[in-house]
Amino acid sequence: MKKISYKDYYEKDPKRYPFFRYHPDPIRSGIFVECAVPKVCQCCGKEETLICEGPFYSDAEVDCICPECIANGKAAKAFDMEYCEISSKNRIGDPEKEEELLHHSPGYYSYNGGSWLSHCNDYCIYEEELYAKHLQDRELMEELKNDPVWIEWELEDPEKVLLDRNFQIHLFSCSHCGKHLFYIDEFFD
Repeated sequence: MKKISYKDYYEKDPKRYPFFRYHPDPIRSGIFVECAVPKVCQCCGKEETLICEGPFYSDAEVDCICPECIANGKAAKAFDMEYCEISSKNRIGDPEKEEELLHHSPGYYSYNGGSWLSHCNDYCIYEEELYAKHLQDRELMEELKNDPVWIEWELEDPEKVLLDRNFQIHLFSCSHCGKHLFYIDEFFD
């Protein structure tokens, strides 16, 4: 049985399920949830079986937004909300790209509100959180070990870190050169 991806949705109905350049498969990453029973989008009031339950950076109580309201920016405006964070070192200085990322693209879950990465003067594509299953991809593990973030955290063995659930490693890719980049987050009690 073929696993459903977000691409299956937006190819059938691109108005209802728009493409997200910075997060092209929010089903694979667990940000969009397929519901057996439709839920009501808190922004537009439509019933939808594919919804986003977060993360939402807002003072409002928000827990269900449809893909269309994320893409068109209505939810971000209605709830004075952003879907991710960008650290000062990852800001690229392009207001249009920043607007698209913060107010028109689903974010990702991270222990401490992970920052979106950038490369080649653009924001990167969020791929997924890495898990032990990725250890078999030796090329990816080599990239991880040589990434500045790995060196900055002074971590030694990717196998130990990927098996230790106190850490999250998020995989991004540059849409221009294809380079993989990683964001590491740690759970604190």
